[in-house]
Amino acid sequence: MAGLNRNSDRENIDFMKNYIRSWDKIEVAEARNGSLTALYRGKALHSLYNPEKESEKSIRALFKSCNNPDTVVFPGLGCGYGPFACSEFYPGTNIVVVEPEPGFLYLIMLFMDCRKFFAVKNLSIVLGQEISVVPEILNALKSNNVVLYDQPAVRETAPDFFEDLSALVKRTASKNKINSNTLKKFGNLWKRNMFRNLPFLSSLPPIDVWKDFAGGKYPVLLAGAGPSLDAVLDYIPLLAKSHIIVCVDTALRALLAKGVEPDFLVTVDPQYWNSRHIRGLKSCGTNVITESGVYPSVFQFQGKDFFLFSSLFPFGQYLEERTEKRHALGAGGSVATTAWDFSRYLNPSSIHIAGLDLSYPGGKTHFKGSLFESMELSSAYRLENSETASSSVYFSGGRIFGEDYSGRKLATDSRMKLYSWWFESRLAGGNSVDSFVIGKTGLKIPGMKTKELFEIMNFPEIRKETDILFSRKSGEIRQWRQRVPQIREQYRKALNSMQKDLESLVFTGERGLALIGQYKKSGDKEFLDKIGEEIRLIGKNPAKEIVSMTFVPEEAQGEENILSQWKDVFQSVTEEAKKYIFEIKNSSFRDQCR
Repeated sequence: MAGLNRNSDRENIDFMKNYIRSWDKIEVAEARNGSLTALYRGKALHSLYNPEKESEKSIRALFKSCNNPDTVVFPGLGCGYGPFACSEFYPGTNIVVVEPEPGFLYLIMLFMDCRKFFAVKNLSIVLGQEISVVPEILNALKSNNVVLYDQPAVRETAPDFFEDLSALVKRTASKNKINSNTLKKFGNLWKRNMFRNLPFLSSLPPIDVWKDFAGGKYPVLLAGAGPSLDAVLDYIPLLAKSHIIVCVDTALRALLAKGVEPDFLVTVDPQYWNSRHIRGLKSCGTNVITESGVYPSVFQFQGKDFFLFSSLFPFGQYLEERTEKRHALGAGGSVATTAWDFSRYLNPSSIHIAGLDLSYPGGKTHFKGSLFESMELSSAYRLENSETASSSVYFSGGRIFGEDYSGRKLATDSRMKLYSWWFESRLAGGNSVDSFVIGKTGLKIPGMKTKELFEIMNFPEIRKETDILFSRKSGEIRQWRQRVPQIREQYRKALNSMQKDLESLVFTGERGLALIGQYKKSGDKEFLDKIGEEIRLIGKNPAKEIVSMTFVPEEAQGEENILSQWKDVFQSVTEEAKKYIFEIKNSSFRDQCR
């Protein structure tokens, strides 16, 4: 604080002019109302008359037009008026400031009163040029309604940087919206699956036993199910001698047809139709990597063993927090993203990926002989042939265009673009194993390298060494299984705890509905505070995320609809909690644990 005079704004402005003289493009100025402002290359970053009032007006307009966002991302700090106004007028909002020039933060800390700003509970400030952490911040905040606060003048201080940031935030917001819609669509399916899978949650070992399995010494071949898998299939038996083989469920049939049992099979989809990819197949040398929400028939697969990673859904996460935590794998919307993240977890020397196209090279939607193709052919008739079925897949995701690794134009869709961005964001985060797509015909993923097939054909054989490692793991797994009785008891207690928390939600929801009824009759404003307290109690309940898996609250469309939204929340929370309580009470799992 040295050099500043708290009683003289004019002296402070003069001090700051001298302090940042080295910033040849920035000029500190005094607004007409006496506040600090600044110019970049002669252009004002904020109002030259009243920057505080200008920011308040624009923030209020943003919240009105965007239906009260829960998170606001500020591309650039400027003199801080935008974030300051947000923290003052919307104190419950998550604020994320991304500023490539740390000097701006130093400027406002020297000159302005930042106490209210830094008191914001969910304030995140990213300084410098690294923006890959932004999606991680937004995901940690569990944001459903993310908006950018556009300050055109501030954006001009680093236009390329802020353009990249804007694209990153929009893609993250798009992913979160898709996740929210997915919860609405599949929430009840996941619930049914997980209750049926309860015995497996307490008896199957975690994927943690495979951490660092490759020790940085052995490469992984990851088999996806894209069209380019066709070019690699004939060579899979040879590559299996020099690679640890990880396979997605949609490609298993093709590998078995070539006489190769993958070391690991990854399957995560909760739907019945996806379970058919491995139905009727047998691979006694294959370890299955899966999650508690998969379709129950998956556990009938005749493999070597099953291993669970951390649940993707609140129901399983609640139980794991009270029993045994498992390592989490990334969920980018495709089984290929999870399989790649598991491959990284093995700590291989490198990962070579076949069939990761994220596009329709040559108009193809999948490799030859896949279950998709077999189903199309078996159901085809004169007016609805296999080409018609393929075209429906081709256009269903909203066809757009991208470039392959050779710079050629190719067709893809919005879903696959999202998967591509998931890989890109993980690769940009650092600490990643070298990953290579085999061939150059798929959608180019920034940061992903490529190799031709011939470059990995002559790797040294590793099977004798890896067979020893697998044998050692069998001993570790047997030791883990000795603890199953104790683990099952932990799960029984966790279910009892869950039932109590859900019963508390029912009580809170019914009490909230009663208070709303009393308010409508009396008009007494005191009831509004009591109703708000019930909403806060729901937010503090450990089981709140469980019921939100099948009910995702909509944003209120203005203040006049908040009471209606609260009523919807109370009703939905009560109904969903009762459904879970019914399932718990009628589950035979707790009795089996006694």
